[in-house]
Amino acid sequence: MAEVMGDIPSARAGVPQRHQFGFQAGWRFGIRAGGKSKCVSIHVTKGNLWQTGNQVSFLWHIMKWVLIICIISCSSGVLADMLPQLDDKPWTGHFAGYQKRMFRSWVDRNGVCYICPPDGRGGYLFNRAAVRIEPVVEEMKADGSFSFRKRLDDGWEALTPAAAPAGKVSYRGTVTGGAKFEVNLEYDGNRIVVGGRLLDASKLKDPRFTMRVIFPNAYYHERDPEKLAVKARKDRIDFVRTDGKKVRMDVMEKVDVTSADFAGPGIRQIRIDLAGYKGVRFDLESVAGARFAMSNGGGEALVRGFTLDWRADDDANAGGAPRFSILVR
Repeated sequence: MAEVMGDIPSARAGVPQRHQFGFQAGWRFGIRAGGKSKCVSIHVTKGNLWQTGNQVSFLWHIMKWVLIICIISCSSGVLADMLPQLDDKPWTGHFAGYQKRMFRSWVDRNGVCYICPPDGRGGYLFNRAAVRIEPVVEEMKADGSFSFRKRLDDGWEALTPAAAPAGKVSYRGTVTGGAKFEVNLEYDGNRIVVGGRLLDASKLKDPRFTMRVIFPNAYYHERDPEKLAVKARKDRIDFVRTDGKKVRMDVMEKVDVTSADFAGPGIRQIRIDLAGYKGVRFDLESVAGARFAMSNGGGEALVRGFTLDWRADDDANAGGAPRFSILVR
């Protein structure tokens, strides 16, 4: 695997010096890969080396093997089949990027979409407060509950090139058990249109595909309940169910939103207006043939965060046509 060039001796090589020595090295290395993420050969070239006795020689051998191990580790991990990445700031390391005055959004190399509203100081909120959209594959167990299937880091396939500003973004992923899914997003002004479907169930029995929209705690920095109540006094979350019933939620009230009294057969439209998002509100709407299901961690107040699971009806999902939109305004 490794070919090491020999030393270039000097006239003083091997001559001990009492107080100091000079150490000067030039490093050149390269990786030649065949196929994806497979290191075929590594060449390490050591330049000029002024050494004193055996200590520097021993140090050189240690450094040489540490360097080779690091190169092999990086080539087998970082270059795995993740989504391609952009190099230009502020999108460095992401697959797609998009920015408007009301938000900054990107898709990372693990297929997760982030939406960051302004922070009120000329920038955008940190990832911790960002709204996230994640593709989720679950498998039904014998008791009727569902188990989450982990997305594989090396199971991604980009259908569109890495881009910023992005327009249409499409990619596929794989979960444990071999099931494959597809995600499609489209950035259009202040609107993001999202869709996805399960492509191949593979070894999974009774799987289901979900696009999970996560609204984290926008007031994570506020621990005082009284101050939180003041900040969130005008917050509101309203939604329209698929049966046409309109519901307004008290964000400070602890309630189980998964109960039939609230969510009913599912949610078609929802408006989220929280002061923690600095004057930005989110309007989500699903087309017919799909719906949202809301959850809030077993009855916590919505002000502490919640999720919206979007799922298409089986018949409609077969063609991958159903979509939902997020309007940021």
